[in-house]
Amino acid sequence: MTSDAPVILIAHSLGCCLVAHWALRHKGLVRGALFVAPPDIGAPTFPAQVAGFAPTPLMRLPFPSTVVASANDPFCSIARVEYFAEHWGARLTVLGPLGHINDRSGLGTWPAGIELVAELTCGAH
Repeated sequence: MTSDAPVILIAHSLGCCLVAHWALRHKGLVRGALFVAPPDIGAPTFPAQVAGFAPTPLMRLPFPSTVVASANDPFCSIARVEYFAEHWGARLTVLGPLGHINDRSGLGTWPAGIELVAELTCGAH
């Protein structure tokens, strides 16, 4: 499926790094992005097998974005996720201790996440 209309991207973990890399080359196609649990790929806790995404781009993204982080993500400290959000020009939302924000986090259909996407869609960033 292709679209000429700007889109909202939702990315999790390494997908956040992928979108940040992609944004450098495809300006104007994205209306906004929700980044959930971006990892710190340079941290010693990050699996060494995943090397192709380094370094994490640290530039202001050309679209509104929101970063959602957990207070106890084993793959990214709060200090680092704050650093990423600041460099990306993203709003930061820190949730409670939910680990790597995945199916084990107990969020179910995650209505709050749907609201965050709706805010990006409406431009209420």
